Amino acid sequence: MSKPTFTDNTYAGNVDPEIYLPLLLPKGGIADRGLVTVKYGIKKREVIRDLDVNIKFQNRSAKFVDDALNVEFAETYLDPVGYEVMKEIDFLDLVKSWDAAQIKPGAAEDYVPPANLNEVLLNRMAERIGNANEELYINGKAGVTQAVVAFDADYNGIVYKMENSADTRKASLNSLAGVAVAGISTADDEVTTSTAHGFNTGDMVTLVGLDGNQQYNGVSLNGQSFVVIKTADTKFKLETEEGVSVDITGVTAATTGTAVSINETNVVQVLSHIYRRTPRAVRNQSDFKLIVPDHVADSYKLALAMKADGAGMFTVGDRELDFLSFGLEKLPYFPANSIAAWNAGNVFLGLDGTDDAEKIRMKHLGEATIDDVVRYKASMKSDINAKFFNEIYWARPV
Repeated sequence: MSKPTFTDNTYAGNVDPEIYLPLLLPKGGIADRGLVTVKYGIKKREVIRDLDVNIKFQNRSAKFVDDALNVEFAETYLDPVGYEVMKEIDFLDLVKSWDAAQIKPGAAEDYVPPANLNEVLLNRMAERIGNANEELYINGKAGVTQAVVAFDADYNGIVYKMENSADTRKASLNSLAGVAVAGISTADDEVTTSTAHGFNTGDMVTLVGLDGNQQYNGVSLNGQSFVVIKTADTKFKLETEEGVSVDITGVTAATTGTAVSINETNVVQVLSHIYRRTPRAVRNQSDFKLIVPDHVADSYKLALAMKADGAGMFTVGDRELDFLSFGLEKLPYFPANSIAAWNAGNVFLGLDGTDDAEKIRMKHLGEATIDDVVRYKASMKSDINAKFFNEIYWARPV
């Protein structure tokens, strides 16, 4: 086994894209899958401007006659926010990680171990930072669970911007995939519905419109999503996605509200509704995307597999999910029981890309301070926005 080495180094975003870009554009993420248009070189606010015109056919004439119809300029902007990751790691722990990475998994001889400690650190940090950035782009600062977000500037993800734009075509899924809540018991942490809920254990449910003041972990149940544990036709308990039972607190119990769940019994109806309500000019574009969270994609697979006539989906391995001749885009970190329809050419992810704003720096302090630690610092700058929110259809529980 060769001796582990660490070389102090700096990798600039525009000089070493194969090393730096995985932090901002991870493999399999929204950019890699063509769900957004990436714009580079944005150092400060850049206007995304386009024009919309109405066309009129009229009689031929030797004299120019303007059709007098409207010409409208739409304008949004990308305003990249700068933020950093700074991490100090024990040098001996890094060496142990390098040692473990040298062990060939299985009997295959096609494994190439990392050449040095730099590679171990770069790969591990890129994976974690890339996942956190994906969640940041989608849900904004308040919705990141893959990292602690402590920078001061505002950062609103695309979900927030869709929800808060007056132009976005919005729809409630309550009537399609919801059932009325009759009560939530704090004593036994159980939700009771007014009629049979039709949910199965393992379904993902979102609670909205609740009265009362009930909470989980100090956060209101309103708007939160949980895994269903069915206890009766009109009752269910809640778990987190990690399998932790939800302990409900609060003095005033909810007596009204809605429990929304897209599952194998209603997913086709929900997707069909959204497809029909999406403007034809949008869904006929070659870059049209119908974006769903993990559990909705899984419900669609289950609905296909359960077809009684034998025409269901029976395959092994990952494959594109076909819906009306175009694919469903399963997106990690997307809000539960929510679906978006947009064109990739209408949603922009803006990055700086210059070495003064986006770079990775690593240094072993042993030679300078006799501290056997390695410091890692990654600087980033990004923003996400859409050009025409009136060409986005956004369906969610409300």
